Amino acid sequence: MDVRNNPWIIFFVIFFCVPLISHVSLGADTISAGSSLSGDQTIISARKVFELGFFHPGNSSNYYIGMWYYRDRVSEQTIVWVANRETPVSDRFSSELRISGGDLVLFNESKIPIWSTNLSSSRSSSVEAVLRDNGNLVLIEGSNSSVSPLWQSFDFPAHTWLPGAKIGLNKITKRSTRLISWKSKDNPSPGLFSLELDPNQSRYLIFWNRSKDYWSSGSWNGQIFTLVPEMRSNYIYNFSYVNNTNESYFTYSMYNETLISRFVMSDGGQIQQQSWMESQQWFLFWSQPKTQCEVYAFCGAFGSCNEKSQPFCNCLRGFNPKKTEDWGWGVYSGGCERASNLQCGNSSVVNGKNDRFFSSNNLELPSNSQTVEARGAQECESACLSRCNCTAYAYDGSLCKVWFGDLLDMKQLGDDSNENTIYIRLAASEFSSSKNDNGIVIGGVVGSVVIVSLFGLAMFVFWRRKTVKMGKAVEGSLIAFGYRDLQNATKNFSEKLGGGGFGSVFKGVLPDTSVIAVKKLESISQGEKQFRSEQSEDGKVKFFPSLAAKQINQKDGEILSLLDHRLERNADLEELTRICKVACWCIQDDEAHRPSMGLVVQILEGVVNVNPPPIPRSLQVFVENQESIIFFTESSSSQSSQAQSHTSTASSQTKSTTSNSGSNS
Repeated sequence: MDVRNNPWIIFFVIFFCVPLISHVSLGADTISAGSSLSGDQTIISARKVFELGFFHPGNSSNYYIGMWYYRDRVSEQTIVWVANRETPVSDRFSSELRISGGDLVLFNESKIPIWSTNLSSSRSSSVEAVLRDNGNLVLIEGSNSSVSPLWQSFDFPAHTWLPGAKIGLNKITKRSTRLISWKSKDNPSPGLFSLELDPNQSRYLIFWNRSKDYWSSGSWNGQIFTLVPEMRSNYIYNFSYVNNTNESYFTYSMYNETLISRFVMSDGGQIQQQSWMESQQWFLFWSQPKTQCEVYAFCGAFGSCNEKSQPFCNCLRGFNPKKTEDWGWGVYSGGCERASNLQCGNSSVVNGKNDRFFSSNNLELPSNSQTVEARGAQECESACLSRCNCTAYAYDGSLCKVWFGDLLDMKQLGDDSNENTIYIRLAASEFSSSKNDNGIVIGGVVGSVVIVSLFGLAMFVFWRRKTVKMGKAVEGSLIAFGYRDLQNATKNFSEKLGGGGFGSVFKGVLPDTSVIAVKKLESISQGEKQFRSEQSEDGKVKFFPSLAAKQINQKDGEILSLLDHRLERNADLEELTRICKVACWCIQDDEAHRPSMGLVVQILEGVVNVNPPPIPRSLQVFVENQESIIFFTESSSSQSSQAQSHTSTASSQTKSTTSNSGSNS
């Protein structure tokens, strides 16, 4: 028979064979004895609300039996229940879900059962699995849907709580019905976070790893959970709490049944209420905890969480992420691992090097510490160092705390805080050797001397070139003179130009014929302050140390203004700020407040944060009074009246030289 010329055969193929390929049967909501589900076949609830079949999450190559909203309801495939969370299959076409021995059973590619409803007693061949419109997959005996189900998916939720389902405790079997997060967006196996009923109170708790509770809904007062204020007005859910001799549980329904909404225990550790919008996307109505850093151990072992950074999680010094691709998306359950193995436990010393401790500041410390007796920070460190499984210690001046094993749940505090210092054990290889440390210090000192010398030479050459130009002021140049030089230049202070604050101004002539004005203090007791106080209003040059101190300590200080103008403000602001702060710490009046060279290196490297330093007493009065001084020289063609108007000095060292000479300066 020629098929192409016989339309009846084509009609038969289209209307009878195609439905058998795409579904168990057209629009079927049931898997009955003798039928199975495999490949791309699915079953759909009677009113086409939910669909069940094989799916693969995200980029995973594994397949699972799961339930999702029917595509006409929610265009984005949204999984609400998974059967074989811990036992995926790799080939959906050779795997099948069918009734076997009175149970609903999933067989893998090798026809081995890997998931089952696991009823305690065998049933007749009339058992059927039915997908209902509320998202509940039930196993019933016969086609009578009014009888209680033999098994239902509502009793075994995954990460989604649907309206009508229960989250609670069976007091007879002691089994808890809880939400358990996915491990990741590509892996629906049970994750670290769960939402479950507090067996002692009418409230919900979020647990980490079933051991650490870190969020509570607050007690149920008959209308709302006391710590969920979003429930007070315009709430779309109708919650109810049931507590009897057999069970205690919460359930909820929708005030408006046309809305599609769900509760999700996210893999990031938050319970989220989501509603499907007409804009074809899920809308987050509320979530708890509100910030990711409130989620316990969100960044995993040896990771710290910072809400102000992206990604939220960062590894501590000496540690690297275990799985880089997990950062920034959700919980980083893998946490961080050591970059170098500890020496302790491996003869404790390798090549003469012991484990050492690195300090981390501004952290909210882990809670699982133990207290040990120690009479000081050194004993506290020794107590931790002597135990190979001790990973960190902290000493607050009276109490020694130590941590064993992984450090979890560390949060970065504000940058302006300098509290909660924890000392973390690292391998000696993570630190520079003593020779390298000495090299850094010596190199820094030698380099500083060379730079200062070159800078002084450059300034001298620059001044020499400037002073030969007639009629222009030299801005910012510092010229050192001996007292005898000034006596010779001013003919022993014989030609007085005028009087200024705290002293007289005399005319002088340098050997290169440059005309200068020299101020002579009137009293030897007058100090530097006075000298410089002038399922100038023209602001040419200010006294640089006081200007720097002022900019560093002002909240809106212009640190970049301290740069040489020739750099055109082209510098790293954070790096420059660290340098300026270190400089001010190094000139503190009290030697005990000055940092060691090792600490200076750590600050300059950005390893240790440093607060703005107190203003040294020698500079404080200038900053408070916003006083400044201008260093000024007159050219040979300048008039004495110009010199009088400026009442300036050729050198910041004139005062000290004059005072030291013993004259009436």
